[in-house]
Amino acid sequence: MQVHNRNEIESASAHISHAGSRALFRHWEALRAERPCPDRNEIAFADLANVISNLAILDRNADSKWQYRLAGGAVCAMLGQNVTGQQVLAQFDSFESHVIERVLNISEERLQPGLMRMRIVDENESATVAELLVLPVLNTATGKPQLICGLFELARNSIEETKGKVQIELFSARLIWTEHLAGTPAETAIELTKTVGNLRLRVIQGGLSR
Repeated sequence: MQVHNRNEIESASAHISHAGSRALFRHWEALRAERPCPDRNEIAFADLANVISNLAILDRNADSKWQYRLAGGAVCAMLGQNVTGQQVLAQFDSFESHVIERVLNISEERLQPGLMRMRIVDENESATVAELLVLPVLNTATGKPQLICGLFELARNSIEETKGKVQIELFSARLIWTEHLAGTPAETAIELTKTVGNLRLRVIQGGLSR
């Protein structure tokens, strides 16, 4: 999906399922104005009090691996453990980790939001369907981008909390192309598919025409 102008924020956020994800996306869009992304210090966490526990900050560690710099209580609860300081891709198999790393890398390099949906299954086979919104911000202290993420529960088949080690299956991943890009994203999409139950995963990647 591509956001061409300020009037299309609502159209873009309509593709985002959870109200918390939409609120986070609109906050980010309003702050960035015509820039590629806002400064991390501009994020008004007080205005995001209702979703603060669903937020996480991602950046790269000394080995250039994605890690959770900080993770809220709801994020840790859904993932079955305190993930602050841990590598982001540690809980995924090789296919999921490849796709997620690709989305995170593009979000960081091109300053584009990303959106993923996944199923989280704990050791008691309780399943949670969740949505992950990825938003780039600039860390002015380092001059490098970081990613602020929102992980929100869409559906759950149990009232019990997530217990033990979880397995995560990725349903879909896409980018939200915002209007700071010069030119038009490439029309040819790169697709990777993997059967997940009766669902098929489609990864949509755009790029600049050169």
